[in-house]
Amino acid sequence: MKLFKNVKTIDGKFINIFVKNNLIYTSLPKNSVVDEFEEIKIPNDIYVSYGWIDSHVHCDSNNKLYYANIDDIGYKQGVTTIIDCGSVGKENIGQLVEQIKKSKTNTKIILNISKKGIYEQSELKNLNDIDIDVEEKYADYIVGYKARMSASVTLDKGIEPLIKFNKLRNKKYESKPLMVHIGNEPPKLKKILELLNKGDIITHIFNNKNNSVLNKNDEITDEIKLAIKKGIILDLGHGSESFDFNCAKKSFDLGLKLDTISSDIYHENASNGKVKSLANVMSKMRSVGYEWTEIIDKVTKKPAEIFNFEKMGSIRENNFANLTFFKIENSNEIEKDSKNSQIIIKERIIPISCLINGEYCEIQNEKTV
Repeated sequence: MKLFKNVKTIDGKFINIFVKNNLIYTSLPKNSVVDEFEEIKIPNDIYVSYGWIDSHVHCDSNNKLYYANIDDIGYKQGVTTIIDCGSVGKENIGQLVEQIKKSKTNTKIILNISKKGIYEQSELKNLNDIDIDVEEKYADYIVGYKARMSASVTLDKGIEPLIKFNKLRNKKYESKPLMVHIGNEPPKLKKILELLNKGDIITHIFNNKNNSVLNKNDEITDEIKLAIKKGIILDLGHGSESFDFNCAKKSFDLGLKLDTISSDIYHENASNGKVKSLANVMSKMRSVGYEWTEIIDKVTKKPAEIFNFEKMGSIRENNFANLTFFKIENSNEIEKDSKNSQIIIKERIIPISCLINGEYCEIQNEKTV
């Protein structure tokens, strides 16, 4: 049992947090006395939020294209929950589940609609591979489905993989969202959006490719306006090729805002400096113009709501005991986007420690994976 006294939230409030039986309490739990709790002192310049959720990563260590160690991109970077986005499909979900069981970081799976997962770059070229009927023992790990709907993945199949998936989903799997990776057309974004439901997700929206959020006149496209009207979730998905800072900044200035901030982190873009960590991506979004309160919301409350994570997402009585402690420092460092354009980081968020399922862990450094 642990106690964090008078810790500061990002909106400037000071709260007490009691942790008992892997649950959060904002006041002394019933049938408890204060002396039972181990007090962990948090310096006054450190903030607390609910444990960060990175809703778009690739963490299947067996995948030679996109891989990472779960804990290296998870709690060791202050991220208490991660969601693997499409690395595995029906055929290889079992090996990722075994990795999850051996890891400390809370990990869920967005299942690739191709049974093969991303073990090759064009996993949707064969319509016979579209199959999401997994064994029941894996059901609790799956929080959604992933379709990479860009020309390099679908090849000559265009929109057909999504049409086939929708037939499968309409029969059995309607309750979980579909995340669609958008990139170079075909298929066109308009055709993709016609097949999506409220609560589905499009990711990589600031890629500035020909399915981007801006038209040639740097105006918000009609397609994105349609997506917002339909209630489609807008996800960042930074990644190696999918975050153009200027596109994000122009979109922000026009009033377009993301729903979730995610890293699309894996080994290569963690080590080559393009992504590094979720914290690094969050700092970039501060440079775009988002307030820190918004940024924290988009890595805690919003993803918890979208993926129906019960008892998660906010520091609330009886929620699971996941917390991230962090500081915010003035900076004048240079980072880069996916196009290698420079970004001046004026304020940087730095995770210091985290509480994951009731266990307190200090963060030693920003380890690459």
